[in-house]
Amino acid sequence: MANPTGEMKVTVGDKVYRLHLGFSVLAELQEEFGDRLEAVLTPPAVKEGEPVPLPDLTVMHAVFLAALKRYHEDEADRWLVDDILAENQNAWNDLLTTSAPEPKEGAKGRGKRKAAA
Repeated sequence: MANPTGEMKVTVGDKVYRLHLGFSVLAELQEEFGDRLEAVLTPPAVKEGEPVPLPDLTVMHAVFLAALKRYHEDEADRWLVDDILAENQNAWNDLLTTSAPEPKEGAKGRGKRKAAA
């Protein structure tokens, strides 16, 4: 089940790392990458039989570094990102799911909408 707070845990060796991909992190990344961030966070529409295009690895790397910094700023570096991905094959998809969880079927919006004038 997705964690709507934008947090997840991964293990590297015997250490657990807490990743945070909340609104502040996404806003910071959007400022840096603009549309390139959206292209990475939104899966491309691929027709059956066509290869899935390689995402912008620079942006993906930056997403993991940014997600590490809230709780592990002193350890966050390129090699830790490599280790996380090597030991947690679904880390990318899991991280995206925590920041934008699928709505539950039949779920209704929070609060009441204002009537149109």
